[in-house]
Amino acid sequence: GTTAFLFPMYGSGELSQAFCRSAAVFGATYLLRRAPLAIQCKNKKEGDNDSDMAVQGILLSGYKAVDGSYEGGQETHRKDQDKNKIVKCSQVVVPINAIAGSKTSNNVQHVVRRISVLSGKVIPPESGEQRHVIFIPPQTDDNTHAIHGVLLDSSVSVAPQGCTLLHLTTTALVENGGNDSTEVLDKAVSLLERMGKGILQSITFSSGEQPVELYHVSFSHECPLQFETKPSPSGLYACGHMGHCLTADAAFEKAQEIFTSICPGMEFLGLSNTFDETIRERAEEKRYDDDEKMMLESALGMIDKPSASSGGTATLPTTTTETPEHTE
Repeated sequence: GTTAFLFPMYGSGELSQAFCRSAAVFGATYLLRRAPLAIQCKNKKEGDNDSDMAVQGILLSGYKAVDGSYEGGQETHRKDQDKNKIVKCSQVVVPINAIAGSKTSNNVQHVVRRISVLSGKVIPPESGEQRHVIFIPPQTDDNTHAIHGVLLDSSVSVAPQGCTLLHLTTTALVENGGNDSTEVLDKAVSLLERMGKGILQSITFSSGEQPVELYHVSFSHECPLQFETKPSPSGLYACGHMGHCLTADAAFEKAQEIFTSICPGMEFLGLSNTFDETIRERAEEKRYDDDEKMMLESALGMIDKPSASSGGTATLPTTTTETPEHTE
């Protein structure tokens, strides 16, 4: 596009796949269809108190397919798959709400989202591809928080040809322990619906036709503000949710912080020495092959050059040797 706005092809779900494939190159393993149940810890030394603990492993649930059945068919295989599994490790990274204790506040923050599939273009057609960011400041309507919008079309393979996706995201604060959470969240969803209609009504097309909402879905998830956590065992790292935002800068900064703690002295998101050497060796091999190709082409050119300049068939010079007669 014409801006610095970058979005992954086929949607943000490709980011996790890209991370999986990149990590696999360096020996990482993805384990599917097992849920983490608990983190196993142990005292560093016998007699130590609970505050001096270290991570020992993760307890995972038994394996099941999506439909609840087991793969394989053999009874022993199914029994083995159904057993809980312990993965030994000394470092674990989890979301903050997975290990959180009591909350320090009765207020609960939720991220509320509404995604619409629209026919046609939202920004006038002469603008070209639909890849835009929309920002609605607080107090524009009844919103106490900003509303972020993202417009995407088929050029990034997230919508059918001729359609546009409109993502609207805001934050809702549920107070008093969450007793009125349903009312607050419903109000936030209605706000996003009004904002979406307002965006469409504010645009004038030369043809007089406006985009029509074909389908929409709304959902929300809790975004912990602050938790009172117990002293964490060594080797346990927690990632807090960054709330609703358009960039991933805060997530990268947190990832770098955890990476530096686990792998001090190593470059964050850098190539390993082995991988870097492999790339250099392949590049060197390619350059060597290119040099041989250039030498061969040069030799062929030297042979063809006399032929082209003489206009006829090139003949190689010959040498005649005369043998003197021997008379007895």
